[in-house]
Amino acid sequence: MVLSPVATGNTPPRTTHWVTSQVNLWNVAITRAKSQLITVGGRAFWQGQSGLPVLLAERAEVLDTAYCPGPGAETEDGTGEQLVDRLQDYLGRRGFTGLERTAVVGGQTVDLLFTAGEGNTAVLIDRGAEDDLDPARHLRLTHARGDLLMGLPSGGSGAKPAVVTRTVRVPAWRIVAGEAMVEPLFP
Repeated sequence: MVLSPVATGNTPPRTTHWVTSQVNLWNVAITRAKSQLITVGGRAFWQGQSGLPVLLAERAEVLDTAYCPGPGAETEDGTGEQLVDRLQDYLGRRGFTGLERTAVVGGQTVDLLFTAGEGNTAVLIDRGAEDDLDPARHLRLTHARGDLLMGLPSGGSGAKPAVVTRTVRVPAWRIVAGEAMVEPLFP
């Protein structure tokens, strides 16, 4: 089971208090995990709070974060290329060919572009909102960006010249969590 407490440093204190005080909701979430409970969130933030989320944060084992920096942060190589590497490797093993990295579609750079059927699929890896940007606004802008790419001509060095018929937003956490979390996005 994957659980996200959905609060961070820019969450209003009243909302954070409400989240931590919902004992019944936490009980249901935690007891439904059959074999493993994966909590996605700001560990440092929750360690400074109270209630059950603090206990989860204290007992949490931090998984591989080398490929998933915090929102707005850069990876070791300074570009976040490791996320693209992992996703490209996964798609290649799944039979997707002609993968084009950092392709430009309508003046917008997309992380990956590939041909599927008669059109191209543009892939946007969502690394999260910058610290000063509201996460909800970031999500709206990311979806709007994906919508704007639809129908635009694309392709060249890898993908075939065609219009974008599909955009896929891939949250970085899915790439880090493993292939089982990426698989539903690329049927």
